[in-house]
Amino acid sequence: MRIISVITGEKVPTVIEEYGEDFDFISSILEPNGITVEQIKVYEGDELSTDDGDAWIIGGSGDSVLDNEDWMLDLVEKVRLAVSLGKPIFGICFGHQIIAKALGGEVDVNPNGWELGVHPIQLNEYGKTSLVFEGFSETFDAYESHRDTVIKLPKGAISLAENTKGIQSIQFEKNVFGVQFHPEFSFDIMKKYVDFIQETNSVNNEKITTTELNLNKVLFNFINLVKKGKNYASTII
Repeated sequence: MRIISVITGEKVPTVIEEYGEDFDFISSILEPNGITVEQIKVYEGDELSTDDGDAWIIGGSGDSVLDNEDWMLDLVEKVRLAVSLGKPIFGICFGHQIIAKALGGEVDVNPNGWELGVHPIQLNEYGKTSLVFEGFSETFDAYESHRDTVIKLPKGAISLAENTKGIQSIQFEKNVFGVQFHPEFSFDIMKKYVDFIQETNSVNNEKITTTELNLNKVLFNFINLVKKGKNYASTII
């Protein structure tokens, strides 16, 4: 199986120096399990085709979906086309937001402010039965680093999880998912994000623990669903 890691911007400098970028995070999780991961840097103008890979994982970004840069608008169009053709897509943070925007939802600066560090997430009635969250507790902690948020779902989409900051996961049709949190992060990466953002922004709501969270199973759940080509949730939209 070939997964395309869609790269949407450079990461925090201190993270890059020690841990690399999205491609490194994703490939280190998936490739030991026999999954080929290739990267396409759309923010640098690399061409993304709907023929690329068996599925896409669209990662986070230091940029805002609200910036409407040319490469973002192009990615929006590519996502729309890919979804219409049945391409499985998993979005993380910025990727989650760009999927929502591409499909007709709305993204804006979160009126509740930054969400940074470790925050609890609650699966709703759909999330509890979604195979993408198989093995997750009804409430779980997750790594977060974002200011923008999905404020309105696309028509035909459902929310799978929320918290006090807003929508944390969405599903569209059978094979398109987004999560606002970062399943690809380790504790050490999250800590560096907290330190960097505290230094460069007025953020005082950070929460961090010393516990390593096992969130990457949501990625394996997505991959397993793509492999099996089966219904992506017990509830069909």
